[in-house]
Amino acid sequence: THKVKDSVVRLYATTIGKLKITSGRIVACDPGHIDEYGIPFTQEFPRGEFPVQLAIAKLGYDETIAYARINFSDESVQRWEFALQKGQSPLPVGGKEMHGYPVDLGIGMFADEDAAKAIDKTNLTSLDAALYKEMDKNYRNDWRFTMHSFGAHNLAAFSSGFGDGYYATYIGFDAQGKPCRLLTDFGFFHWN
Repeated sequence: THKVKDSVVRLYATTIGKLKITSGRIVACDPGHIDEYGIPFTQEFPRGEFPVQLAIAKLGYDETIAYARINFSDESVQRWEFALQKGQSPLPVGGKEMHGYPVDLGIGMFADEDAAKAIDKTNLTSLDAALYKEMDKNYRNDWRFTMHSFGAHNLAAFSSGFGDGYYATYIGFDAQGKPCRLLTDFGFFHWN
């Protein structure tokens, strides 16, 4: 539990499926703007299939996705860094500036770079597309998600916290300096 403005927030987690990582390069963005913002992070991640987990913040009867993450291992996170795209410089976590991606469809996603290149972009830009219909089938209390499969690939799509905004993605490194998490923070909690 956590307090937000004197209200008790309960967090619970759910695993929505496993993401296929084939290239080791991951894209996180608003799926409707994959052509503009679907630039893979410079960090190389483990290849294989890894659980995508959502942290759901429950305040009374309302729920929202506070965090979305890919869990590469069960090792403890020893340090966090911003996930960087080509040309971005490292910034201190918790500083006044941050790297992230803009959302205006109220949705975020994780995909391997191979999947991002292979998908028919109209399946992401048209709100009548299969991706969004699949998300509607997985509607919960004010949030929705899908593990969308196409060909040999898949992607994870989920509601972005309270909706539109600018959200940071972080890499958690274990004691050996290997990435063990990739986490998008949807700004539910203010940490300063």
